[in-house]
Amino acid sequence: MRRASLFVAAVCAAAMVVTGLVAVESATPAQAATASDFTAGNIISDALFFDGGAMGAGDVQAFLDAKRPTCTPGYTCLKSYTTATTDQPAEAGLCSAYTGRASETAAQVIANVGAACGISQRVLLVLLQKEQGLVTATAPTDARYRTATGFACPDTAPCDAQYYGFFNQVYRAARQFKRYAANPASYSYRAGRVNAVRFHPNTACGSGQVYIENQATAGLYIYTPYQPNASALGSLYGTGDSCASYGNRNFWRDYTDWFGSTQFGANLVRSAGDPAVYLLTATAKHHVQDGTILDSLNVLGGVAYVAQSVLDMRPTGAPLGRFFRGRDGSIWLFDKGWRFHVTDCAMLTDWGRDCGEFGSMTLADSQLGKFVDGGDLSTSYTTAEGSWFYVRAGVRHEVFDAGSLALAPVAPTTPTIHLRDAAGAALGIGAPLVRTGAVVRGPAGDGRVVDGGRNLAVSAALLTGTRLTSTLATRSLDPRSVAAMPAAAGTVSSVVVGPDGTRYGFTDRGTVRIDARFPASVTGPQVSAELVTALAPQTPAGPVFVRSTTAGDLFLAEGGKRRAVSSMDTVYALAAGGPVTVVQVEQAALDAIPLGGPVLTPGRVVKSAAGPDLFLVDGTSTLRHVV
Repeated sequence: MRRASLFVAAVCAAAMVVTGLVAVESATPAQAATASDFTAGNIISDALFFDGGAMGAGDVQAFLDAKRPTCTPGYTCLKSYTTATTDQPAEAGLCSAYTGRASETAAQVIANVGAACGISQRVLLVLLQKEQGLVTATAPTDARYRTATGFACPDTAPCDAQYYGFFNQVYRAARQFKRYAANPASYSYRAGRVNAVRFHPNTACGSGQVYIENQATAGLYIYTPYQPNASALGSLYGTGDSCASYGNRNFWRDYTDWFGSTQFGANLVRSAGDPAVYLLTATAKHHVQDGTILDSLNVLGGVAYVAQSVLDMRPTGAPLGRFFRGRDGSIWLFDKGWRFHVTDCAMLTDWGRDCGEFGSMTLADSQLGKFVDGGDLSTSYTTAEGSWFYVRAGVRHEVFDAGSLALAPVAPTTPTIHLRDAAGAALGIGAPLVRTGAVVRGPAGDGRVVDGGRNLAVSAALLTGTRLTSTLATRSLDPRSVAAMPAAAGTVSSVVVGPDGTRYGFTDRGTVRIDARFPASVTGPQVSAELVTALAPQTPAGPVFVRSTTAGDLFLAEGGKRRAVSSMDTVYALAAGGPVTVVQVEQAALDAIPLGGPVLTPGRVVKSAAGPDLFLVDGTSTLRHVV
C-alpha cells in the first residue's frame, strides 16, 4: 500500500532525504517506552485503534499546541494548519458520511475523520508523526502535508498524486484501515495465524514469524509491511543496522510515549450500553458468562469500555466456559489466574467437554502466558471451599476422604490438584464416593451411615445424643451430593445387628453390645463385619440404662424390661462407682420394651402417697416395713 517506513528518530532539525526515505525528529519523552514491552504480534489493541471517540477537536488542538508550542517563521506547523475538506459518502462497514467545509483546522480534520471512520484520533496523530513527523515538526514543507500519512506511497514507485493533500491523506488512511478490517481475507497479513513479516524491503534481510493477535496489528502490517529487527528495538530512539526498519516500531513507541500502554482493551471488554463482558481472541469475541469466570481471568487485566463498533467488527464465538486453547493446540482449564493442561481428549470428556469445540477460543501466547502453569489437569481436585471431587463422564462426585477415592471406577492418573468450587460448577453432581464406616451429615442434621454399597438413615437426634459421629468418621457434604446418594436401605432407630446376630447400641460414650437385658423387639438393620469393626463396640461391665433420644426419662434395662429410675442417685448407686452406660433409642423402640416396676435406691426410707407407713428399701425392688 505505501512506502516502507524506514524513518529514523534522528536528531536533525529539518527533514532530509536519505535514499528516498524521510528521517523524522522526535523529542525524547519524559517517560520513554521500553523496548522489551514491544510485541510484534500485538502492536496496539483493537479497542484503542478503532476508538473513533478517543479525542474531540479541542483535545486534538490542545495536544498539538503542547507538542509544538512554537514554529519556525515562514512555516505552518500542524497546530495552525488549515485546509479545505470535501464531502465523502457513507460506506457501509467503512466510514459514515463526511460533510466538507471551506476551511478546517488540522485538529478538526483529525477529529472528524476519526469519528466518521471509527479510527482513533490518537492513532491518526501517531500515524502523521510516524510517516512525516508532522506533529512535532518545526518547519514542515508542503510536500510533507501532501503525503501526510503515506497513503498510496508504495516502496517501488512514486506516491499516487490523486491522493495528495492533507485531508485526502488522513481520510484515505483511516478508510483504508477499515477496509482491511472489513475484508481480512483479502490481504496477506491476517489476525489469528502465523505470518512471515519481513524486516526490510531488502529481501536479503529475511523475515520473522509473527502470530498476529488482532486486526489493528494486521492492518498496521498491511499498511507498513515490516517489523523492527533486534537492532531497531535495541536503539529505540535511534537507528539500527542496515536491515532495520522503523515504521511500526515508531508507531508503537510514539503511541506509548504520548498516550500510555497500547494494550488497553486487548483482552476483556464491554461497551457502555451493554453489561456483557467479552474475552477477545484473535478471531472472535467470547461472552464471559458469569462473575466467577471473569474473576478467574483477572490476570488479563480489568474490563475496558470500548466502542460498540469494536465489538461489532469481531465475530461472536461460543460463550467462554472454563477451557480455552493455546496456539499449539493445547487445551487448558483456567481458574483464578492458573491454567491446568488437559492431557488428552478422554480427560476433557470426563470434564464434560469435547476436544473439537474450541475453534476460535484460542488465546495468543501473550494471553496464555499471563496464567500461572499449574501442571496437568486431574480428575481429582480439592477446592478452596473445603470439598473434594472426582470427575467422571461430565459429572463430579464428592469424595469423602482419601480412603473413599479408592471407590472411583478409574483411578486418577495425575495427582489431586487444588481449584475453587466454581471451576467445576458446570458439571453435574452425582453420588459421592464414601467408604464403609463413614457418616455423611445431611443439611437438616440427620445423616447416613455408609456400609458398602448401601447406606442407613440416622436421625439428627440419635447423631446428637450419641458418640456415633465421634466413633465413625463424619463429614457434611454438599446437599446435592447427599440428595444423589442411593435411597436408604434402612433406618438406624435404636441398634444395628452384626452378621452373627449380635446387637449393638449407641451411647454417649461409644458403641456397646446389647445382651438379653434388652428384649428381641429392640433390633435394627443388619450391618457388615467391616462396619462392626469400625464401630469398635465394648461390652458393658455394669448395669445398662436406656432412654429415648427425645425424652429425658431414664430406665434400667433388666430382664427384657425397662424399669423407671427415680433419681440419678439411684443410677450412681447401681453403677457402684463404675461407668454409667446409657443406650439411646428412638421413642418407638423404647415404647416397645415392656415396662417393669420402678427402681428404688437401696437404704432409703420411702412411703406411699396413700398412707403413713414407712418402708426401707432393701435392694432395688424389696421394701421392708418400718415399725
